[in-house]
This record gives sequence, structure tokens and C-alpha cells, in this order.
Amino acid sequence: MQPHEINSLKEFMVVLEKLKLQFSHSAKEMDFSYRGVCNSSYPLLPGIYREIILNESGISGNAKLYCAHEYEILSHFIKEASSYISNIQRDDYLLWMEYAQHFGVPTRLLDFTSNPLVALYFCCKDKSETDGLVWVMNETNFCHWYRQSDFVIHNEPISKQQIINSMIAEMKGSFDYDPQKIEMKRPVSYIPYYIDQRMIAQSSRFLIWGTDTRPLGEMITENEYMVLSPEGIRYEKLYDTRFIFQFKISSCYKYSILKQLNICGINEKALFPGLDGIGRYIADIYRTNTDDLLDMLF
Repeated sequence: MQPHEINSLKEFMVVLEKLKLQFSHSAKEMDFSYRGVCNSSYPLLPGIYREIILNESGISGNAKLYCAHEYEILSHFIKEASSYISNIQRDDYLLWMEYAQHFGVPTRLLDFTSNPLVALYFCCKDKSETDGLVWVMNETNFCHWYRQSDFVIHNEPISKQQIINSMIAEMKGSFDYDPQKIEMKRPVSYIPYYIDQRMIAQSSRFLIWGTDTRPLGEMITENEYMVLSPEGIRYEKLYDTRFIFQFKISSCYKYSILKQLNICGINEKALFPGLDGIGRYIADIYRTNTDDLLDMLF
């Protein structure tokens, strides 16, 4: 499915409003999540499952980016971080995973946000030479989609927390092979506890991966993509599971969109509370940019 190309913040908001009008299930239109990627070739895939391309010393092909099992990596983080983070139970693996993700340790979590402007900012802030994408996800339809995955338990009401607990058990390798166990293949979305000001500022949400470790884009078909109606009207489709949409931002528009977002208060200082964010924000203000020079000349 071809992404919808936009070249300004205004155009982004106009198209987003049309998308929400057509597909939102909430009166307040809060049932959408977003992820911005600065390179349109980046897949929707957590860090722990990513691969590198081997092409040196006669070796070719792909290999996992991280050589250890994810539970081993997470356990190592817990051991090293326990002296700094003392208010978490040792067996609260989901919360430990969120801390690990927050501090750059690879996990099966993938960051999303409930704020579309935050996603647009992360799409535009890096790799000015490459096109970026903003992924839009309809949470209600996405929930319906992942619940169509093949459960081992059938015909029983299952809560999201039960599903996530089963994913943690699978990550630990502690399934007891009970025939009544839950095995979720597809990713599940959830809102985490906000462990610091940065997560609040970025309106964080997560996708947690199940037993299918492929990128989300490989799990879905074109039938899952939301398509804007030419008439701009809402229509119902029985058992509609369409939940994904893409905005494409050309590299040549990234900087101008960043300036527009800054007017709205979306910048390093706002999204990274603390001295680091302030420092980067001030550096950005005074950094010379080719687009700025062209504006001064013409």
C-alpha cells in the first residue's frame, strides 16, 4: 500500500482529521496510536529481533543483531540496574522490560505514542537525507485483529493482562506446556505505567511482540490498511479490521516541518525534560542550516 505523502504540518493535520472522522470509534477520537521513523525503510520491529546484513570476509547473508536470548539480556540489565532501581519487584518482568527499553536495552517492546505531533517530530528529527514515515494505528481495530490470532485457548474471554502475562512467560521460557496455555502470535498494544517525565512528555505507548517475530508489516496484508474515502465520509464495514495507515514525509520537507512543530512547542526541550533536552534545544536554535541560509537570501 502506497503511503500518503504530506509536506507540511497543516497538511498532516488535515489528512489526520479525515482519517479520524472515517475510522475513529471514540467520540473524543482518542483511539489512535502513532510511530514516527526517520527512514522509510525501517520496519516495525523491536530491537531484539532486528538483523544485520553480513557482507564481508567471504560471509554473506543476515544474522541476528544480538547474539544472546532476550531473557538473558533482560536478566543482565536487572542485575546491573538493581542498585539504582530499588522499587521494583525482581519478578515484575514487564516493568523491568519497560525500564530496559527506556534506557536503550533491546527488548520485544516497540515504542508508540498517543500524540501524532510527537510521532511526526521523531520522523523528521534525524536522517535529513532520507524520507520518513509516520505510522498510524487504529487501536480498536488493531485489538480486533490481534485477537483473531490463533489462541491455544478457544472460546473463552481472555483479558489483555492475561495475554501479556503469557508473553512474559514465553519470553522466560517458563511455559509448562499446559494444553490450556495462551499463546499469542501477534503483537499486542498497551499503555505502560509512566516511569519518568520523558514518557509523560512523549505520551508513550507500547507494542509487545508475541511468538511471531516478523515485522508487523509482514504480518498484515493490504486489507488491513485504512483507506480514505474520496467523499470524506464515514462508512461501516462488517467485521472491519483495517487498522494501519502511513504518512510519508519527503526528506526535503523534514526541516520545515520541524520548524512548524517548534512553533507548537514540540521540540527537544519539551520531549526530553531535563538538562540534556535543554542543551539539545539550545544547540538546535543556533545551529546553521542550509534552509535557513536560503530563506535569508531569498
